[in-house]
Amino acid sequence: MSQEPQRMAVPALLRQGLVAFREVQGTEHRYKIIDNWKGLTYQFEPWQFFVLEVLHGCEDFAKLASVFKDRFGHSITNEEVDGLFSMVTDMKLFGVSAESHPLVAAFIKKRGIQLPGTSSQGSKAGSDHSAVGTTPSDSVTQKKEGSLPVTSATVSDSADFNIHEFKNQKKDIQKLCQAIRNDRYELGTIKASENSIEWLNTMLQITGFFDQVMTKKTTLVLTDKIKQLKDATQQNRKKAFSQISDVEKNEIKRLNRAIIELVYPKEAPQSPVIDRPSEKKGWDLFDPTPLVKKIYPVLSLMKYAIYVLPPMLIVALMIIIHNHDIFTRDIDFYYIGLEYISANWLSQTLFGLMTDNLLATITFALVAYSFRIKLDAFYLQLHFGFFPRFHVRIGNTDQLSRREKMWLHASPILMRLGSISTCIFLWYGTRGSGGLVSSLALSLCTITTASLFLVANPMLKSNAYNFLIAYMNEPALKAKMLLAITNKLKGNRYEKGDNNVLVAYGLASSLFVFLTFIVFLSFFGFYVKMQLGGAGVFLIVLIVLLWVLRLGTKLKIINETYENAVQFERWRNIALPKTADNLIETETKSSRLTYLYVSVVFLIVIGLAVPYKYEPGGYFVILPNQKAELTAGNTDIIKRVYFDGGENLQKGTVIARLDDSEYRGQLKVYTAKMKEQKAILADLRSRPKPEEVELAERELDVEIERYFYSGEKLKRYEKLFKEKTISFAELEDQRSEHAVDFKQKEQARAALELVKSGATAEQIVAAEEKLQSYIEECNYYREKAGQSIIRMPFDGKLEGINLKQKMGHYLNNGEPFAFAVNVLQVFAQIDLPEPDVQYIAENSATRIRPVAYSNEDFPGTVVAIDSIVTPQRAGNVVTVLTVLQNKDGRLKPGMTGYAKISSPSMPAWKVLSLAILRFFKIDAWSWIP
Repeated sequence: MSQEPQRMAVPALLRQGLVAFREVQGTEHRYKIIDNWKGLTYQFEPWQFFVLEVLHGCEDFAKLASVFKDRFGHSITNEEVDGLFSMVTDMKLFGVSAESHPLVAAFIKKRGIQLPGTSSQGSKAGSDHSAVGTTPSDSVTQKKEGSLPVTSATVSDSADFNIHEFKNQKKDIQKLCQAIRNDRYELGTIKASENSIEWLNTMLQITGFFDQVMTKKTTLVLTDKIKQLKDATQQNRKKAFSQISDVEKNEIKRLNRAIIELVYPKEAPQSPVIDRPSEKKGWDLFDPTPLVKKIYPVLSLMKYAIYVLPPMLIVALMIIIHNHDIFTRDIDFYYIGLEYISANWLSQTLFGLMTDNLLATITFALVAYSFRIKLDAFYLQLHFGFFPRFHVRIGNTDQLSRREKMWLHASPILMRLGSISTCIFLWYGTRGSGGLVSSLALSLCTITTASLFLVANPMLKSNAYNFLIAYMNEPALKAKMLLAITNKLKGNRYEKGDNNVLVAYGLASSLFVFLTFIVFLSFFGFYVKMQLGGAGVFLIVLIVLLWVLRLGTKLKIINETYENAVQFERWRNIALPKTADNLIETETKSSRLTYLYVSVVFLIVIGLAVPYKYEPGGYFVILPNQKAELTAGNTDIIKRVYFDGGENLQKGTVIARLDDSEYRGQLKVYTAKMKEQKAILADLRSRPKPEEVELAERELDVEIERYFYSGEKLKRYEKLFKEKTISFAELEDQRSEHAVDFKQKEQARAALELVKSGATAEQIVAAEEKLQSYIEECNYYREKAGQSIIRMPFDGKLEGINLKQKMGHYLNNGEPFAFAVNVLQVFAQIDLPEPDVQYIAENSATRIRPVAYSNEDFPGTVVAIDSIVTPQRAGNVVTVLTVLQNKDGRLKPGMTGYAKISSPSMPAWKVLSLAILRFFKIDAWSWIP
């Protein structure tokens, strides 16, 4: 949450005429320095302002780096300090005392620059520079005139790059340098390290760089700014950089910087430039008669627009009424620019002021021309010495009839009414597109409304006053009105011209002027206080004193004129003193009126002293005691819906089912696998089995017998071979058979040992893990099948309508099916204004009045007060939670209305003056420096 800007001490090495503030936005804070001489605002990061604050006490870089590390926990580099000095120098913020500081002096010597003296800057700032603007083309010659830095932190109107531009705009120096080198321009030898600020700034001095870029980038679309710089540097781009003047060098660097920003928008930081208007003085511009003659035949048809103006105003008013929230939000967004005078707000405001003034002036000139009045000149006049406005000087209007005079002076007012209606139509019709037309229409509508507020003031020399003079056919209307008011105040001594209509008109006009002055003073005071802090209060007080003195002078003149008129009337009528009877009658009436006044005042005083039970309150919204969103954990088709909505159900009641056939099918498959794996695991755990051991032993006995007989047979074959009865091949066959019998015997013996050993631990573990995976799969699909069922989470009411019609619809995961609420006991969430929090406490009694039951109050009790303040459009509020019994169910969630909270009693005068007391205790107190 943002806080009010806090006034800070200006660093010692900066020049005079500066004011420093600290702004807090949530957990971040920034610093800004306001130049009162030039009307500019510069923003600084916390570390930049800290360096400027401690710089006067740090004579060398080592001490500065040590202090900086103690404050921020990391070191600062020479490049960062030089970048900060470069930025402050471009902003012309250093004072004369900065030249004697060792670090600043070394920077000045290294850069070969000279600090501007505060004496020359201070005297010219008000007349040579301004923070509000001209056309971008003027930025080309700003270096000649003494250019100023842009107000957004670190980019000055100098063409050179600096390290803070890259940091603030989150750009990479290395990427920009590499991108330029990748395009293989003929840059020559740059005496600076690659990927550095010095390398970029040295490259800006290459006079032929722009032509090389245009040769390689043939499809580039140049901006107006680049085209102007291109034309201005046409001859100088063929010369060496050292052969041209400083102004021409700056133009070359600006051109190269602009083309780099255009070609490499992702890598290069942007450098906006402040526009400055030239000083304007009032003078005759031209004779408007020839122009009016040409446009009159076409624009004269607009006179028939007066017939459609009433319905236009009615439709526009209905649009505003039906879209009040949107219109108010857009107006608030537009006026955000008032706080910092943003470029967007300034451009739209200038457009609105210019358009409104020109339309009114052209309308006045056309009507005057149609009434045969000579148009002398179209001229520009400075109102209040600085505010430019266009006007048309016309000839003698005495030749006009009363009707023509009324139309002449009413035409600008009617034009503004039509303009306001048209702007509302444009805003409403184009708002959805999000383009520039809607914002310009809203800006023009706001400014035209304010202008209408002024020109409709009959007390000023305005169109409304002149219209009233023509309507009443009374040229001396203002003088007679002042005499009538003074006559009423001084006891009816001067009867001529004493008319109740004139008195009412004078009082209304005076009140109009007074309220206009108060509104202007409020807006101006808000801005001045924000910019100048406590010093701005004294400026406001000075303005009020000057206004009072001027008003006193005018009242003195009015009083003298009145006394002269009274003396003249007495002389002419030979006025004599009243008789004694008249005096007695007057005294009797006066005493009765005095008694009546005293009685009324006494009763009012007694009434103000009576204790009054103050009940702070605010708008509320009804919330359920419990509320849950009913949804399924799966994404599938709704198969069954058992309730239609609006029923009171018990906890756990099945409301709907989704199609879970897929999950149940998978559950059956994994259940079968789980049973199979359990049997396998049981079999492994039961080993060795006696039957398997006995079978293995018998198989071993068979193999032993076979081996024995084959051995005996081999012996006989060997004997027969020796007797040469059999061949050697038969002997070898018998030997092979005997060897095989031996291996089979050993194999049977090993199988017996294997059977006796049973299942291994690894086999059992593997079987158990496989069984566990089947169990988890079964649990997963069982859970998914359960998530396909939507149940009532608590005892309460099922919210929804025609829920059974959702059967067969596809319900996504997390998509709400219905809502369950418990409304036997409800909460009222009250938005209580921040100033009233001090008067309430927990367990305080409350009474609410819903819009649906405006004739009945519902009692409740405060159960919680929010610990944070919530900003809203109408002001900060604190959320207060009140519990109410709702057994009959009449209070529905979402109902709104107004609630009042019981608080201690206090005198009636204090209750009526809470806002006034708060104003003096906070606002007026804040003005004291």
